[in-house]
Amino acid sequence: MMRHSVASLLLLGLLILVQAGPAEAQLGSSSDPCSGIPNCVLQPQPTINFGADDTKGWAFYCTGDNPYYWGGYYAGDYNRWKQDNNCFTTSENNAGEVGDPSKLDVTITNWCAKKEGYNISLACSAVPPPDYEPACSSGNWGQPVFKDPGCPQSNIKNTCNGLQTQFCFQSWTEQCTTTNVQWYCTLDIYLDLTTCSPCAN
Repeated sequence: MMRHSVASLLLLGLLILVQAGPAEAQLGSSSDPCSGIPNCVLQPQPTINFGADDTKGWAFYCTGDNPYYWGGYYAGDYNRWKQDNNCFTTSENNAGEVGDPSKLDVTITNWCAKKEGYNISLACSAVPPPDYEPACSSGNWGQPVFKDPGCPQSNIKNTCNGLQTQFCFQSWTEQCTTTNVQWYCTLDIYLDLTTCSPCAN
C-alpha cells in the first residue's frame, strides 16, 4: 500500500512539472514584448507545425521598416516575443544571432502528446539595438573572408550561450586605413574559425 502511494505522488509531481513548464514560456519578457523598445511593432511569423513531443531549432527574422530584433546578443535582453500555444517552450540561443541584428535564434519544444502549430510574433524595431556595430553606410555587406584582415580593431565583444555545452563567439569591427574598408568580424572560439565581412560601399 505504501509503495503504491509513493508511486502515485511521484507521478502527480511529474505531471505538475510537465504542465507548468510550457505555461511559463508562453509570453516573452512581459505581456508587452515591445515594452521599452523604441519604434517597436509585433511582427507575426509563419506557422511551424510540430509533431508530438518534438524539438526543433529555428531562426526568425524582423523585416521591412522594423528590421531589428532587440534580443540576447545585441541588446542583452531575452524573450522579446509572444507565442500563443502553451504546449511549447522557447529558448533563445543568443550565440546564433551573431552577425545578424534582425535574427531571433531559438530552440522550440512541443511538450504536448499531439501535433501542434507554433505561432510566434517578434518585437521588431526601426532602431538598431544598442550593441549592434557596425552600421554599414551602404547597407550592403560584401562576400565574407575566412581570415582576419589585420586592421585596427574596435567594439570587441565576447558572448557565450550559457548552456551546459558552451559555445562562445567573439565579435569586433575593423577599419583599414590604407583601403578605407570597414569590416565586421566574428570568431567561433570552439571551431577556431574567423569570418569577416566587408562593408561594400
